[in-house]
Amino acid sequence: MPETLSTDSSTTVALSLGSNIGDRLGTLRKALQLIEQIEGVSQLNASSFYRTAPVGYTAQPDFINCAATLQTILEPEQLLGRLREIEQRLGRLRRERWREREIDIDILLFGQQVIATPTLVVPHPEMSNRAFVLVPLAQLAPALRHPLHDATVAQLLEQLQDRSGIERVMEADGRIVESKTNFPQHIAVEGGIGAGKTTLATAIANRVGGRLVLEQFEDNPFLPLFYADPEHHAFQTQLFFLLSRYRQQEAFRQPDLFHHTIVSDYLFDKDRIFASLTLRDHELALYDTIVAALQPSVPTPDVVIYLQSSVERLAANIQKRGRAMEREITLEYLEQLSDAYRRHILRYTAAPVLIVNTDQVDLANDAAAFAQLLDSLRGGHPVGAAPLQFSSLSNH
Repeated sequence: MPETLSTDSSTTVALSLGSNIGDRLGTLRKALQLIEQIEGVSQLNASSFYRTAPVGYTAQPDFINCAATLQTILEPEQLLGRLREIEQRLGRLRRERWREREIDIDILLFGQQVIATPTLVVPHPEMSNRAFVLVPLAQLAPALRHPLHDATVAQLLEQLQDRSGIERVMEADGRIVESKTNFPQHIAVEGGIGAGKTTLATAIANRVGGRLVLEQFEDNPFLPLFYADPEHHAFQTQLFFLLSRYRQQEAFRQPDLFHHTIVSDYLFDKDRIFASLTLRDHELALYDTIVAALQPSVPTPDVVIYLQSSVERLAANIQKRGRAMEREITLEYLEQLSDAYRRHILRYTAAPVLIVNTDQVDLANDAAAFAQLLDSLRGGHPVGAAPLQFSSLSNH
């Protein structure tokens, strides 16, 4: 900890910090620790952390933002240099304007100075127009004055018309803020082999700042053997998947301090679908005995997204991604699997199921349809399966 500096020889500085890649909260908290350690800096204070919608280029994950104030005896360019070093240390890559940021640290105010150099403009030219800047700063230091507008931060925020897209998620001391959103806490994405489960689950987690839990199919040493000779390797393959998926369920039972939502690219119940197709009667009986012992402690998702695809589309996607172990998958097996999935989804009553026909809509490349899916998730649905109708289809 640097020693406290006399306010007679130091200047009050206001900063804005943001991150929307990786461990966003963890990165911001580390940045604050490093700023506090800068020689010539003292009395660092930070606001709560806020989840904020991206500005400009919106097809990217939400940001986590906060504000900080400090006292410093450094000159503005000296402080800027130390902050850029911290950004670099935390993995900041320089991209075009409005794009993703591992970490972004901006100087908003440097006392009452007005600075315009090739590397630094203070006050920050956009601060009075940005709710994600003013909301955290007004919480922390509402009486700070903007030297050009002759107004306090609180007054600037009061004058700002659009304050939407901001949600406080964590206090400065690490306490979680109760979420005000009705977005589900546990989303499972399902569908046949090649339906695009992982792509969609990843996109949702990135967009809402959720924790992504992916099925580790590559870790199953029996899977290549199964595709080559299903009859002799089905039971080992299925049992490995069952136990692996069960262990991953711990992620859903553990409180997560940094993510309101967990998104997975599989539903635990899907294991029974594959088992019913691949196991012989005596193997399936033993399998069901094991499942009966595990099932009571497996959490139920808040909502399931089922990607319904034609066999032809599944086969094309499998061929396109070119995994060696999947070359032995037959159209007959895909047809059986698709039928089994359809029967299971129609009977599934543990949670709402949103059915997306991927032959009709490409969520990976249709931003309007993807946004509509997110709105549907926020809206809440009764238990049972319901197909989603996308307004963007009317344009095709």
